[in-house]
Amino acid sequence: MGEIKGKKVNVEDVDIYSSMFINSHTPMLIIKSESGEIKDGNLAACNYYGYSIDELRKLYISDINILSREEIFEQMELAKIAGRMYFQFKHRLSNGEIREVEVYSGPISVKGESLLLSIVHDTQYKRDMEQKIKIQESYFKNLFENSPEAIAIFDNEFRFININKSFVKIFQYTIDEIKYKNVTEVICNEKLHDESTYFKDSIKKGEFVRKDTQRKRKDGKLIDFSFLGYPILSNGEQVGVYGIYTDITEKKRYEEEIKTAKYKAEEASKFKTKFLANVAHEIRTPMNGIVGIVDLLDDNQLSSEHKEYFEMLRYSAARLSIIINDVIDIAKIEAGKLELRQETFHLNKLLNDIQKYFKIQAEKKDLILKLNVDTTIPDFLLGDPDKLNQVIFNLLSNAIKFTNQGSIHIDVILDKRSAEDVEVNFSIRDTGIGIPKEQADNIFCDFYQLDSASTKKCRGAGLGLAISQKLVHLMGGHIMVESEYGKGSNFHFTVKFKNISSQDQEIKILVDDKTNDYFEANPAINVFLIDDEIINQQITRRFLEKKKCKVTIANNGKEALQIMNKQSFDIILMDMYMPELDGFELVKVVRQTEKELGKYTPIIAITAAVMDDVNKLYSSTGIDDYIPKPFKKEQLYSAIEKALYNQKKNMRYDLSPLLAALEGDNELLDDIIKEFTSKEYEVEIFGKIEIYRENNELEGLKRHLHKFKGSISHFHVASINNTLRELSVSCKKQDIAYLKQLVSRLRSEYLDLKDYLIEYVKNIGD
Repeated sequence: MGEIKGKKVNVEDVDIYSSMFINSHTPMLIIKSESGEIKDGNLAACNYYGYSIDELRKLYISDINILSREEIFEQMELAKIAGRMYFQFKHRLSNGEIREVEVYSGPISVKGESLLLSIVHDTQYKRDMEQKIKIQESYFKNLFENSPEAIAIFDNEFRFININKSFVKIFQYTIDEIKYKNVTEVICNEKLHDESTYFKDSIKKGEFVRKDTQRKRKDGKLIDFSFLGYPILSNGEQVGVYGIYTDITEKKRYEEEIKTAKYKAEEASKFKTKFLANVAHEIRTPMNGIVGIVDLLDDNQLSSEHKEYFEMLRYSAARLSIIINDVIDIAKIEAGKLELRQETFHLNKLLNDIQKYFKIQAEKKDLILKLNVDTTIPDFLLGDPDKLNQVIFNLLSNAIKFTNQGSIHIDVILDKRSAEDVEVNFSIRDTGIGIPKEQADNIFCDFYQLDSASTKKCRGAGLGLAISQKLVHLMGGHIMVESEYGKGSNFHFTVKFKNISSQDQEIKILVDDKTNDYFEANPAINVFLIDDEIINQQITRRFLEKKKCKVTIANNGKEALQIMNKQSFDIILMDMYMPELDGFELVKVVRQTEKELGKYTPIIAITAAVMDDVNKLYSSTGIDDYIPKPFKKEQLYSAIEKALYNQKKNMRYDLSPLLAALEGDNELLDDIIKEFTSKEYEVEIFGKIEIYRENNELEGLKRHLHKFKGSISHFHVASINNTLRELSVSCKKQDIAYLKQLVSRLRSEYLDLKDYLIEYVKNIGD
């Protein structure tokens, strides 16, 4: 209720005005004009002035209005005469605060009594709000005008309404030049029209739009911007668009610089990786000759003096191999290409071999070298023996290097064991010079070397501990050092290995000392050796001949193909990088030919390549295994035995007789296999077998099995033939209980064969 309209209110209208008076949110007072006594006030008046209704009714208007009593009565008289008057007063609140107010006063008659109704508005609050609005408007205007971003206000059709100073500076247009023009006419070239339309449509839907784009300057130059656009709303309706253009030219330049720098760094890394790979390849090939000759000499009768020279040579060769591996592994880790091998190995044999290597070095310095292995650790573990050997070798090398008297202890204990994993703790403890406390934290950093007079004469490259830490982490463990300067050090680390399955137990002899048993049991293994390096040829040939293998040699891939066209072999050993025809191309030809003939020969790569992901690379090209150069004779023997074992294990199915009968017709073979592996055939065969068996119709079962034997005989599966033979005997003996077991076994063997045949057909298709 803002005003009282009309000059005088009669008593008949009191109910209406009483309701308006009580419910109004605007302060109202009813005043007796003759005395100035406040007769009544509404709740809004009580709240505004800070009085209760009883307190308010005891006041006079002069208690509130700061004018003199005479001036107040003059104003009330004017209101009575004029019927309604507007006044500006200052009223006092209960707390003493003076407020500026606007008062509308007019006469009202209640039950014959003449009174004044005054409606009070606080103009100070209004002025304060107006001032705040002005300040806010000024603030936003300053933000708009002085923002470093180019800002434009558009109507709903993306026509310019206003622009700020930065817009003028960046785009070189004044508001007079572009006002009411569409944005596509001014700062968008033709290529950007569709984008601008998309922005407009999105914003009309109430969406915010943010996108890195380009806009055209007045001189036609395209500038990179980040555009932010959003709708301007009034009472829920869109009345315009607010567009902010952030110049990202510098950001784009930085991004290009970063991209260029990243590209250069990646290229440099690739070059370094390639360089290291080439250098390592060149070093590893002659190193293979050195290590091979050492292994060959090992079996000869040597004098004690020559034996000592030999042991020094063997130690030096092993040490050089480890250093090469350290350098290569650092580069591999940086390139993200280092992967661990998972193979079964004999832990005690590995540790004993390491102790043997270091025994002479320790004895030369009058050091005691002791090995203690926890007997509860399983003999055979699944992991990467080469990387484990590398870590222990590095730690032992340092221990011997920095220990001048006393002892070195290798302690290996079982830490944890579960059904899947075995966690082993290795400790290399010495009585050497120790590590200063202030240098202990840096000991595992790349290229870090201890800085003390006692270490200067035996410094290395500073790679051994750094690479050891990285390798331990890759093997799922951690490495720590405890040391006291002048008293010695204890490096200990844990490694997680996998518990090996029973199947792996079957081939554990691959890493055991019983390798001789395998070659004695399998004499005259026919080996095809393909290598262009004469020294490596001769060393590998001598290794193989010591095991009574028959060895045929080819100098390159082309020569190998000519030989393989005339004869077959039990296993192929080949270098991968050869002239004429390299190993990868040769493997493709061999595997394709063998697929057509239905045969398979294991292929082992002998390679000096170190930077490639050899596991994936070789497995994807049809290679069964690889031996990295330089290799020891034990590695060669183990790889051959493992490959031949796996081949024998997988030779349950031989399709070569069937292929020969079909004269190599793969299409016809495909049709036969599809018929044999169809669901209809399976239901026909085994459905009837079950019916005959359940009804004890043993003669019918025998006839049906004979029919099945006729079709299965094409595939030459010994296990199925044996089961069919046992079924026939059981039918004769009427052994019903055993029949049930045999039928179950036959079905299982059929399903195994079915899976193999389906995979075989798929490979032919590929």
